[in-house]
Order: sequence, then structure tokens, then C-alpha cells
Amino acid sequence: MSETLLTFARRQPGWDNEERALIARLERLLMGAGIAVELELGETDEGDPWAAFCNAFTGDVVVHLARLDGYYLVEAGVLGRAIEGRSLAQCAERFF
Repeated sequence: MSETLLTFARRQPGWDNEERALIARLERLLMGAGIAVELELGETDEGDPWAAFCNAFTGDVVVHLARLDGYYLVEAGVLGRAIEGRSLAQCAERFF
């Protein structure tokens, strides 16, 4: 009897190259608007990535991005509500 190893495709943890480019674009936009920010990156216990742009002087979160179970969330106090979408690019279109 032979054994078969099955593998299931799962999105890699962390941000992919396209997502990193969008995060870098957002950082440039914030800095260009005169908002000094520091970028913090991390992952949840489940391996979902998050990113936070924090005010460089106060440490307060200015913008928070997250991918949770394949769904994206962008939160910023100035927006008044969270932006949700199926891709970070989709959220970025509504944010920019």
C-alpha cells in the first residue's frame, strides 16, 4: 500500500510584494502630508499580518492595516470608519 501526502494551499504568512508596495506608498503619502510616522509590522498568533503606522512623537496609531482570514481591514481615526475588502489594493483605492 502506498501513502499519498496531500498538501493544501494556504496563503503565506506575512505581506506579499504587492502588499508591501502599497504599505510603502501609504508611508510616503503620510510623510508627504507632514505626518512623521514609524512603521511597525507583526503577525497575529494565527499568522495573519498586521501593520501599524504610529506617530513618531507620541506613539499613537495613525493607521492600522490587517489581513484576517484572507479579509483586509484598514482603520484610521480620520476616516471615521474602517475600510474592509477582499484585497489590500481594494482597500487602498478607497483610502487614497
